[in-house]
Parts: sequence; structure tokens; C-alpha cells
Amino acid sequence: MLRSLEKQSCRKMVKNFDKIVEIIPIAIFSRQITMFATAHENRRREINMYDVTEGTSSKRRMPRGIGRSAFDRGYEARMALDLETMRDAQELRYRSYLTHGHIASNTSGLFADKYDDYSTSLTIVVYATGRAVGSVRTCLVRRNNDTRCPARDSFPAEVDEILANCASAGDGYEVVEVNRLVRAPEAEDDQGLVFMLHRLAGRIGISAGFKIALSCVRLHHLPFYRRIGWVQAGEPRAYPGLRCPMALIKLPRPQWDAAREAFPLMDPDAGAPGLLDGLEHGRTVRPHLVQTT
Repeated sequence: MLRSLEKQSCRKMVKNFDKIVEIIPIAIFSRQITMFATAHENRRREINMYDVTEGTSSKRRMPRGIGRSAFDRGYEARMALDLETMRDAQELRYRSYLTHGHIASNTSGLFADKYDDYSTSLTIVVYATGRAVGSVRTCLVRRNNDTRCPARDSFPAEVDEILANCASAGDGYEVVEVNRLVRAPEAEDDQGLVFMLHRLAGRIGISAGFKIALSCVRLHHLPFYRRIGWVQAGEPRAYPGLRCPMALIKLPRPQWDAAREAFPLMDPDAGAPGLLDGLEHGRTVRPHLVQTT
């Protein structure tokens, strides 16, 4: 009797074990499907944030996904001329790059590089309701001296050729590189913020008398930049501080002027007169998204 019960118990255990063995691969496969779907959705959202809706009139083009509420947000922007504002910028970079896997974690929770200390590098931070939500840096480069920027160090031959062929800026700077453009992870649905950061960077470029703008971007962002006039000028390669390869793109001043006319959201001169006055000198400005009705 006891031996019979033992046999039944063993058969039941084996049967249950077989079921578990069958379930485990299904569970693993299901988890893989979920992870793939999540990654695909995140990638889709990121690409859509850089998508631009074409319109019949170039002056009516709008970034996809910008709703009425985006125009009503109270933004403030200022140059990172003090340690606190610079720390806000470096913390935003760290959080953004870490979220997307472009850097390894560190104990400081900050992302800084040597270019932050250059007198020709200017960092801007955008705040919404008192919280830092976006940041961008401009690096100014002169043709006839050794001013440096990340793009020039990553693409030395290409940038030197661009400098040699562009018009002189006199006492200004021929090239402005737009880099370290980031949003807080919780602000990644704020598509208009990308245009605002380009708008603020453009203000610095205008003040410097730039002749051509440069930037380095990931491959899946190229379609967005091409739609607003940027041209690829170098194949993807290593870029200072990041794990992901970046492609060099350029936008000569005439094409940049055409782009800001087509997309007023990125035009420093759009909106109320004097809206951005004093930004480059440390004044806190209150930019808003420019409606293009």
C-alpha cells in the first residue's frame, strides 16, 4: 500500500515537472516578446519626436505631436554661467544619456567633458515650472586658430575642409557646433522642446556671426535633420564621451535662414521683439513656442 502511494506520488511529480518544463520556454519567449515590443515602442516614440509634418505651405510646417498645451507651458532659459546652472545641465545630460544606454553609470550622476571649460563653449538650460527639462551647448570655432569642438576632434579633416571653404566671419566665428542637446527623461514627449533648444542655440550662433552650423547625430535622427535642410558631411564614427557612433551634419547659413523661415519654432527672431535679448549675457529669458497658424 505504501509502495503504491509512493509510485503515484512520483508519477504526479514527474507529470507536474513536465508541465513546468513546457511552461518555462513559453514564459521566457513571452518575456522576450514583451521586451522587444517595449524597445520597439520606445524607438518609435523617439523617431516620431523628430518627425516633421509636411504642409502645403513651408511656413505652416509643424513638428508632429505638438498640441495646444505645449504652447502654454511657462519656459525659462538661461546660460550656464554659474556652477548651479552648469550642474543642472550636466545632470540632465547624464540622465538622458544613461536612459538611452549611451554612457555607463557613475557615482557623480553628472556628465561633463573638457569642452565645458572652454571659453568658446556656451551651455543653455531650459526650465519648466522651476525644473530643468532641456539643455544644449554651442561650441564656437574660428578658421585661423586652434579653437576646438567635439566635431572638430572627431572629424578633423572634414571640419578643417569646411572651415577652409566657408566665408570669413571677420572678428566672429565661422562655425557653431550644436551639441549636448538633451531633454529630461520625463520631458521626452515634449517635441517642441527640441525646436526650442535649436532656437536658443541659433541665437548664440547669430551673435557670433556664424557662417555654417555643425552637429553630430545618430543615424536614425538623420531624416529629421535632412527635412529641415541639414546635409550629412561625415560617416558615423566615435564621438567624445558617448558609446554610440555619430554622423557629422552641416547647415550653411543661407540654408539655416531658410529653415528658420520654414519652421518658426526654431527661429530666434520669431515671437515678441526682444524676447531673447540678453540670453548670451546671462539674462534669464522666457521663450515660448511660436504658433504657426
